[in-house]
Amino acid sequence: STNPVASKELTRTITALASIMGLEKIQFDVKNAYPNANMDVDLFVFPPEGFADLTETNLKGKCLHVKKALYGSKQAGLLWYHYMIEALKNEGYTQVKSEPCLLIKKTGSEFTLIIIYVDDGLAFTNNIQKFKSMLDKLKMEVKIVTDNMFLGILINDDNNNVTYSQEHYINKLLER
Repeated sequence: STNPVASKELTRTITALASIMGLEKIQFDVKNAYPNANMDVDLFVFPPEGFADLTETNLKGKCLHVKKALYGSKQAGLLWYHYMIEALKNEGYTQVKSEPCLLIKKTGSEFTLIIIYVDDGLAFTNNIQKFKSMLDKLKMEVKIVTDNMFLGILINDDNNNVTYSQEHYINKLLER
């Protein structure tokens, strides 16, 4: 079970549309995203080596009941996706049926678009302060950091001229 991800075409189209509409951009990343989502099935694992040394309980021959999504489990990405989508829906966003990683909120003259790609988000809005307030509210539940990159890509918008740059990523590769 894989989670939906935003396509490059969606990201480019929405970025261009937002530029034409004069919307402000904010990029964000959720740190340690998966463990925020609850498991939807009973999953039991043996304690990893050395784990028993950290507890006073003798866990030899016993199993642990996993309650949160773990990186590496098949369903973790999908569970996190549902968690994030529900959190945004609770904030009044509507998921676009044909693009499940695109959410829209229109209230009066305020307009916001959010693209979700696993634990990265790219938002465009005409009320950046209200969007930041909503992010601050979500930060009470998950660790969100605002970033100047989306999926390692720097997106610049200068007078309706949108450019994408991976210079930072390329420089990191060259440093290896």
